[in-house]
Amino acid sequence: MNKVSYFYLLLLLTCFVPHAVNAQTAANGGSLLGTSTPAVSTYTENKVHEGKVNKNKYLKYQKLLVLNSLVNDQKKQIQSMQDKIENSNGLNFAVWTGILLASVAVILTVLGIVMALFSFLGYKKMINSAQDAATKISTEKAPVVTESVLLKLIDQGNFYAVIFSVVQKVTYRGIEFSSGDMLEDNKQEGVE
Repeated sequence: MNKVSYFYLLLLLTCFVPHAVNAQTAANGGSLLGTSTPAVSTYTENKVHEGKVNKNKYLKYQKLLVLNSLVNDQKKQIQSMQDKIENSNGLNFAVWTGILLASVAVILTVLGIVMALFSFLGYKKMINSAQDAATKISTEKAPVVTESVLLKLIDQGNFYAVIFSVVQKVTYRGIEFSSGDMLEDNKQEGVE
């Protein structure tokens, strides 16, 4: 409030000081302050001079009234602006932006916590369901599928070499021989 009152004081001084100096010089007959003025010799000159002074005073008075009304209008405008500032609730764009950003941060935090809780529960449920499915498949479907695949491969003749080597290992139990010798001897005996 002090700034406003200093502004008014400055405004009033800039308006009234030039008029006061002009009034003083007019009263001294156009001479500067502190200088002596010649005495008016005749009565008519005094009356003319007084008429001019009165006219100047009236014009200055009119100017002062106009300036005073301008100052009063400015005071009213300043007061209305101060009332608007004081009566505003402070919720401007910056405040709304801050509130919205804070609420988004809170919402995202809550959603993150909820998702973390569901992920723990979902992980346990997923592990349990995977174990149940693996047990069900291994006990019900795996033997049937394995048997059918093995029978198909045996019918195609893919396992003769493997079966023959396993039978030899079981039959001879650690006796070493070259596998080619055994087969050649069996073929020669059957030919003769």
